[in-house]
Amino acid sequence: MGTTQSIQGTTEFTSMFKNIALIVSLGFVNAVAFAATPASDNSANAVYHDGNGWANGDNGGTGFGAWVLTDGDGGHYVGATGLGTSTFGLFNTFNTTTTDAVRPFTGVLAAGQTFSVDLGFTAFTGGSVGLNLRSGTTDVITLFTNGTGDWMLNDGGSNFSAGVVATANTPYTFSLTYNGGNSYSFTLSGSPGGSNFTSSNPALSSIDNVRLFDFNQGAGQNFGFDNLAIVPVPEPSTLSLLAGPAILGAWFFVRRRRVS
Repeated sequence: MGTTQSIQGTTEFTSMFKNIALIVSLGFVNAVAFAATPASDNSANAVYHDGNGWANGDNGGTGFGAWVLTDGDGGHYVGATGLGTSTFGLFNTFNTTTTDAVRPFTGVLAAGQTFSVDLGFTAFTGGSVGLNLRSGTTDVITLFTNGTGDWMLNDGGSNFSAGVVATANTPYTFSLTYNGGNSYSFTLSGSPGGSNFTSSNPALSSIDNVRLFDFNQGAGQNFGFDNLAIVPVPEPSTLSLLAGPAILGAWFFVRRRRVS
């Protein structure tokens, strides 16, 4: 009988660790699949310099989904902009529709990941330019300027200053790090930025694309951007924190089955 109990105990012990291994592996797969793929792209990539130029559906660089371009009362191009001599550019003359360039992420921006992009604009006669970090078509974080005063941010509540004057023909780099929960941090060239801001938007944990826009900026004007990036993949140490509760849960699950 002792031998039978020993064999049964060994079998249950082996089964327990198989269950734990399965739960942990699923946890790791889900954690990695959930996080946005590290990504980078810039206007120098060859796809934007073929016979078709920068076109709807182009997908240069790595890690991002294909561009979705809507010209509205304007258009898109690669060339001289308020950011530099050869960047992505948008222009929009009237106030009826907006020129958009949307770039999907592969996954959602996970805790510890950072999205960044370089920005610049020429003069304004009206309207605004900027970007929306979005969940689907829902604006989560917006950075924008109308060419006067400071760059402004909106995270689901009221507009507030990003802490730096918006000046035409000046390069800026904007980066936003998702900290987890409803917390984020940002930096903007010329600004001290800020850490651990609390977002009023519950969709902060599901940002999966960026929309860059130009609305009614004016004839002969443009909004430039380049060097889009998402970094990094959550570190293994972060993923191991997810495994701990899974292992503990599996242990109690198996223990309860054995006791009953």
